[in-house]
Amino acid sequence: MRLALIQPRSPWGQHPYLPNGLLSVAARCDTAGIKTILIDENLGLTLEDLHVRAILRQADLIGIGCLGSPYIPEALRVGKTLRALGMTQTILVGGEVIMRLTPEQFARIFGELGDVRGCHREDALGALVGATLPSMYDVSMGSVVDALPAYAKRAYFGKEWSLFTSQGCAYNCHFCAASKGQRERFRDPDALRDEVNVLARRVLGNAGPRARYEVYCSTLGGCQTPERMEETLGIVADECGRVGTFFPLRFLATAKCTVRSERHDPGLLRRWHAYGLGCIGVGVDGDDPVVWERENKKHNDASVVRESLHLIAEAGIQPEAFMVIGFPGDDLRAIVRGSRACFRFARGGVRPRPYLGKIYAPGSKGWSDGGPIVESFLNDPRRFRELDYGGLASPATHPDARQRRTANLAFFATTMALKAMPGGCPTQPLLPTESVSAPWRFIGRAWNRMMPQDR
Repeated sequence: MRLALIQPRSPWGQHPYLPNGLLSVAARCDTAGIKTILIDENLGLTLEDLHVRAILRQADLIGIGCLGSPYIPEALRVGKTLRALGMTQTILVGGEVIMRLTPEQFARIFGELGDVRGCHREDALGALVGATLPSMYDVSMGSVVDALPAYAKRAYFGKEWSLFTSQGCAYNCHFCAASKGQRERFRDPDALRDEVNVLARRVLGNAGPRARYEVYCSTLGGCQTPERMEETLGIVADECGRVGTFFPLRFLATAKCTVRSERHDPGLLRRWHAYGLGCIGVGVDGDDPVVWERENKKHNDASVVRESLHLIAEAGIQPEAFMVIGFPGDDLRAIVRGSRACFRFARGGVRPRPYLGKIYAPGSKGWSDGGPIVESFLNDPRRFRELDYGGLASPATHPDARQRRTANLAFFATTMALKAMPGGCPTQPLLPTESVSAPWRFIGRAWNRMMPQDR
C-alpha cells in the first residue's frame, strides 16, 4: 500500500509550516509498513509538475490534509485538480475540521470528487487501509521528520512551528470549534521524547542553538492538567539540553485554570518558566460579562482574568490576552469594551491579540444549530475561507450589515493602533474574499498575500 499525502497551500499565500498532522499520519502508517510520501504545496510544489504527477499515479490512496475551516476550499481545489489530471484513486480528506462535519455535510462539500472519504474518526484511515494503526498520541513523527529532504527541513525549521502536546478542553464555549467539553489527553511520554529529540536536532541545524522564534505547544488549556503539562515541559527541556539547543515555548490557557494551578502549587509558573515557557496566552475574549454568559464562557471573571495575567507576569512569563471580539450578537457597547480592554492590557505590559469573533465554524454551537447561514457555507464552500479569526467580518459571517461595519471598524482600528505601540500586535488582519463584490475580492486577495503568517 502506497499513500500520497498532500498539504494544500495556505489560503492566504505561500507560508511553509511544519505539517504535524500529515507527518503524524505518515508515522502511524510506517508502523504498518505503509509507504507514504508528502507533497507540500507550500514548498513551491505543484500538482501539475510532471514529477509530482508521476508520484501520484503510483499511489494507491491519496490523502489531503485540512487544517481548519479556511482550508476546506483548498482541499476541494486539490481534489478537483487530481480528478482533472486523471487520478482515480480514493481520496481521503482529514483534519480536525473534517471530524466536525457530519457525513451528509461532508458529502455536500466534497461529493463531486466521486470516490472520496472523510476522516470523521481517528481510526478512519486504519479501516480504509485494512491495518491497525497506533493512535496519534502514541506515535513519534521523529523518523519521518528525519527522512524529509533538506530543503523541507530548512523551510520548516527556520521559522516558528507547533509541537503537538495534548488535546481536549473541559469547557464548552459556544464559539469554539476545537475538541471541547472533554478531558485533556496527552501524548505518550516516550513518543514525545523521541519526537522532541529529533525536532531539537533539526532546529539546531536550521535555526541555531537559541531559536529567535517561539514554539507553540498545541494544548487548548495548558494549566488544566498541570501535572501532565509539567511532565511535558520537562521532556522538552531535557531533550533540548541533550541536543544543545533551546525551545522558547508558549501555550494557551484559561484564566481560571491558571489561577487554580498556581494557588494549589505556588511557584508552579516559575518552574515552568525555567523549562523554557516564555509566553502564556489567556483566553479573555472580550470584556463584557453579558458576552461571556451568552458564549458559555462562564468560567471567565474580570478579577480572575486580572489575577491570572498578574501571576504569569510575576513568574517572568510574557502574558498575552486573546481578545476575540465582535461576535455577530455583540452590540456597540460590547465591541467598544473589548477594544478598550486591548489598550488597557497593552499599557499594563500584557500583549493583546485581538481577533474577530466567528460563531459558525464547524464544531461551534452556531454550526450545530444549523440554519440559513450554515446552508450558505455548504452551498458555496469558498466561504469557509472567511471563518479565520484574523479575518474581517463578511456577509457570510455577520449578516447584519450595520453590526458588521461596526465590528470591522473596531477590529481593524484596534489592531493597527496596537501595532504602532511599543509592544506591537501579532494579529494579521485578513480581508474577506468570497462573499463580497468583485473589486473588494481582488483587493482582499492582494492584501492577504502581503500579510505575514500570523504568529
